[in-house]
Amino acid sequence: MRDPIDELSNFDPGPTMTPLPASEVRRRGTRLRRRNTALTAIAAAAAVTVVAVPVAALAGHDSSSTPQPAPPVHSWVQQIPDGFDVTAVPAGSPVRFDARDDSVVDDFTLCGRPAFSTRSDDPVGPATETAGATAGEAGTDGSDGRTLAVYADDTTADRALAALREGVTACPRDTGSTPYLWGAVEAPAVADGSLVISQQVRQSGYTGDLTLTEVVRVGNALLLASTHTDAGGDQAIQETLPALTALSQPVVDQMCVFSATGCSTASNAVDPSPTGEVTTAIAADFPLLDGLPTTAATKDFGRYGPKTDKDPMSFMTCENDVANGFGGAVERLGGGWTDPAEARVRQLSTFASAAGASAYLRQVEEVGTCQPQDTGSGVTEIHSGAGSDLSLGDEAFIEVRWYRHNGNPAPGFQVTELVRVGNAVLAQTRTADGYDDNVTSAYLEQIITESDQSLADVVDSMCVYAEGGC
Repeated sequence: MRDPIDELSNFDPGPTMTPLPASEVRRRGTRLRRRNTALTAIAAAAAVTVVAVPVAALAGHDSSSTPQPAPPVHSWVQQIPDGFDVTAVPAGSPVRFDARDDSVVDDFTLCGRPAFSTRSDDPVGPATETAGATAGEAGTDGSDGRTLAVYADDTTADRALAALREGVTACPRDTGSTPYLWGAVEAPAVADGSLVISQQVRQSGYTGDLTLTEVVRVGNALLLASTHTDAGGDQAIQETLPALTALSQPVVDQMCVFSATGCSTASNAVDPSPTGEVTTAIAADFPLLDGLPTTAATKDFGRYGPKTDKDPMSFMTCENDVANGFGGAVERLGGGWTDPAEARVRQLSTFASAAGASAYLRQVEEVGTCQPQDTGSGVTEIHSGAGSDLSLGDEAFIEVRWYRHNGNPAPGFQVTELVRVGNAVLAQTRTADGYDDNVTSAYLEQIITESDQSLADVVDSMCVYAEGGC
């Protein structure tokens, strides 16, 4: 089919002109639609005095007035099929699991609030069916456990995973009867979404009694696989994690029956990358800093990088304003620009699959948009966000964090933008304290426009990670 943009570029009854490439016309148009969507959210927040409600825009909307036919409803598998082996382990593994009729992984209650349960008291609703398995010494419940939980649809399963992630984020330290440390562990993203949780006892200077739990979503099902060790600390986590994920992989492979695409191949559900062949290396000359300012107030500021990053970029969450870094990347490249009043930070991350990159983007999005937060002294912290209809790359979103004091605009903002192209994600944050400049919706419109424009050339260079390359 011929491209209608190309058709119009050749229609020229008047003076000769040099048309823009079709891809650039399309990109500018969709970028404008996304910016308008984000500003709708900001305007809605600015219209109220103290309490503002952010508007999250859904991607891929259709502006046509012509009624569109409803998409077919997918029939999700509601029961665990006969022959599904929740006890499966890799060939040659000495570990043996015994099947159970119900969940064997404990419910999660963090800082006094329920975060996950397969039963009726779960925050998002109960699972339709569960099965479990344990491994350990005879006569005990075992130190390893698995629970497979099936939900009504993929949206419900995804909400259950998100609630668990948010619960861990909001409760890094539980000072109840037993003082626990909770954390989200950096690990490669798996399937339609995943999370690794660490729970450790911290008491009298001692850290130990580690329980590590891997949570994987495929379609409308979740697998929770946990293991326990008396040791604790980062070294114990790093030593335990590879064995845990390898042990559960044969179960994850079977979970394709719960995906929308089924089990035409085992990897069809687990990794939807079209070819399975992806580029994860980042070229030494990748133009990560293109579009950033080139000058600074003094010699101590200005551009820095790009350089290989060992740590994932941190993002500010809504619940308790604690920085969180989400991992799973194969390679990372970082850099940015600073000035006394402002900082712009960028990081390019590559993943083993497009699904892993998309899961990373969703993890960040889930913790960044929320209801306004009353921080005291008349200050309200507002988190507004908007999805993208492919304005840049394959998937993108913007989050804006700003403030009001006694109902009026106040100084300070942070704009976060993530763009995915294939199996790579480009993240950019722009933060300013504002000094005496009050941040209005018009000012945020200017900042968002500048953010989009500054990333365009970098995103174009990410085509090596797209399906089919450049």
